[in-house]
Amino acid sequence: MNPPFWDTGIPSSWRLLGVGLAYVLVAFWIKYVVARLPLGAARVISSLPVFAVSIVCPWVFDARTEVLQRLSAVFIYSWLCNFKVLAFCWGRPPLRESMTVVQIAAVTMLPIFLRPPESIASGPKGRLQDSAGSAVALALRWLAKIVLLGSIAFLVIGYGDSMPGAVRHYVYSFGLYAFVGFLMDGPAALAVEALGLQVIPTFDQPWMSSCLADFWGRRWNIPTTSVLRTVVYDTIVDGCLVIPARRLAAAPATAAAELKNLPRSAQNGGDHQTHLAPASPPEHQQMQRSPRTPAEQELAARSHPQPKQQQQPMQQGARRPSMLRRQLGLHATFLVSGLVHDYIAWLVRLDGVWGWKWTVFFYMQAPLMSLEALGNRLLRRAGVQLPRPLTILLTLAALEVMAYDLFFGFVERDTDLAHRVVTAVTSSYAGLLAPLQPLVAGLVAAASEVRQ
Repeated sequence: MNPPFWDTGIPSSWRLLGVGLAYVLVAFWIKYVVARLPLGAARVISSLPVFAVSIVCPWVFDARTEVLQRLSAVFIYSWLCNFKVLAFCWGRPPLRESMTVVQIAAVTMLPIFLRPPESIASGPKGRLQDSAGSAVALALRWLAKIVLLGSIAFLVIGYGDSMPGAVRHYVYSFGLYAFVGFLMDGPAALAVEALGLQVIPTFDQPWMSSCLADFWGRRWNIPTTSVLRTVVYDTIVDGCLVIPARRLAAAPATAAAELKNLPRSAQNGGDHQTHLAPASPPEHQQMQRSPRTPAEQELAARSHPQPKQQQQPMQQGARRPSMLRRQLGLHATFLVSGLVHDYIAWLVRLDGVWGWKWTVFFYMQAPLMSLEALGNRLLRRAGVQLPRPLTILLTLAALEVMAYDLFFGFVERDTDLAHRVVTAVTSSYAGLLAPLQPLVAGLVAAASEVRQ
């Protein structure tokens, strides 16, 4: 089945403006309808119009002549925006009820991820508490990536066919790095300067990754990694969709009703576990029921501070999520990432075939990361520490071996996606530089006359 396309006959610039106005209305809907409903199913149902708008938005761009616009729209709206709204339905970052309509519009329509308040952090934080820096620093990085993207596009057009495959793939990787950074760093600078929002970094020198976990978890496309972590990994590790700390902050009336439905052993602090933890019960009941998850323990510690000698046993007793849950979360995260990537590829390729290589490429990272962690543990026990330059070289080589056919082979041989994207980028830069050509020609002629 061919991917859908709505030929509206409207110029591309007006369609982009229409998408922007649609997300202003989406922001009003989230603020005044979705945010007023309880966490969970009610919010998800009320967000169905938002999900529909985000899925349909890329359809107004033609994959043949507007591949960059369609690719950007499906990445920003169909993926990132929908996942952010779904996380909001479960009380998870980056969206918050206290945001203004303008801030909600910025977070939903821009490919950024905000630093969440520490009080609602759940599961491994990853890079969620890092800052991308000031608006000036983000703007400078944005300009640098614009230059890098244009340089790589012209390099591939001029010399790509004569490059060895592995070298060309690394050039493509830097091009992808520059393209994603172009999409994210500019909007992030706008969000920081105009709205006072704090965003997390986009990249952190991915070419310096010392292992697969370092590459995928802390250095490559950090906002997208954080969205996947929040929606997929954290929900599995927490054992519930709604973040536990937010459940504890629910209305007292709801808490009392839930408490009545609990078994007597759970009301008396027994061993029965539940993830529907009552919020704000009477103080004597809070003392009897020990918090089950790290998020609950943190909230309990903040609400009822104790002397240091009394807090220490609770901190030592905080239980880490089980290995099974962490492995399930890891595998589910990469599986979802692969499926979404293949959906993006289906929307921009022209033959209407649903591929499978990107799903395999991304999913295989999960078992390899598990084996990598096991191997690192065995090396530490043996007292062996590999030199960092060697681990970086091994990581980059492993990524190239896996991506050679499954990732780059898909965009080069199985489809013409790489050629179409590079051509579109080159055409865009040529159009932007066309007004400067007479000026450049004049400067070159003047320089030649001076030399003579």
